[in-house]
Amino acid sequence: MGKKRLRLSLLAAALLALLAVGIWRLTDRAEPVPEAVFFDVGEGSATLIRTAAGNILIDTGPEDSQAVLCERLRQLGVRELALLVLTHPDEDHIGGADGVLRAFPVQEIWTNGEAADTDSYRALLRAAEQVPVRVVAASERKTLDGVTVTVLSPTVEAAGSENENGLVLLVETSGTRLLLMGDAGQETEARLLGQAGGPDLRADVLLAGHHGSDSASGTAFLAAVSPREIVISCGAGNAYGHPDGRALARMQAVCGRIRRTDLEGEIHISLEEEE
Repeated sequence: MGKKRLRLSLLAAALLALLAVGIWRLTDRAEPVPEAVFFDVGEGSATLIRTAAGNILIDTGPEDSQAVLCERLRQLGVRELALLVLTHPDEDHIGGADGVLRAFPVQEIWTNGEAADTDSYRALLRAAEQVPVRVVAASERKTLDGVTVTVLSPTVEAAGSENENGLVLLVETSGTRLLLMGDAGQETEARLLGQAGGPDLRADVLLAGHHGSDSASGTAFLAAVSPREIVISCGAGNAYGHPDGRALARMQAVCGRIRRTDLEGEIHISLEEEE
């Protein structure tokens, strides 16, 4: 084969490869239906709520996963965030926040108002200097393209541990309810169950509290939520033993489909109404 023909063949192969990548990326970035994406960020948590009108990111995983998280957001077509929710300042929930804030315009940040004496928290403060930050509590809500995010806990009066004071969120569309517990445990669960005139906890999808720890997902709480799917965000072979076998047994007693990021990787769940 002559040199000219060889160059043409190589050029054609390169163009075909670029075309294949372009088709893959266009498919990945297709106009989103309402969808929840539970990212595989190791031992941590990061959840994206996608809508046709914008995106909401809830927690950002640990610092060592921020590059992967930002790349996946780009691949999913995210160009900016309408809202970034940081449930509480543990490193495995905010460690990637400074990277996200540098990579994407963010219209607003919600926090529970608690601080942490950590490098991750200080990096977050520096990166968020130009972004409106709101301290929110129960009853705060935001609606985006028919998707409503409501804070269920903590109440203004509530006082507990750092995990129990974290934001608990209910995401609702016309057809689906998604309950995200952050690192909240059975103390918060009992408080939600015991509130007179408290929130309706029924949900189609539950993001299990505290990565499947035995401190969360109590029997009465799981019965009240009665989810059709439970998602556990945890890292493979993590040092904490998450998810705990006892918590898993309680989940399995009420739900036939338990999904784990350490086993499946990234998990996508449609928030559209089922026909």
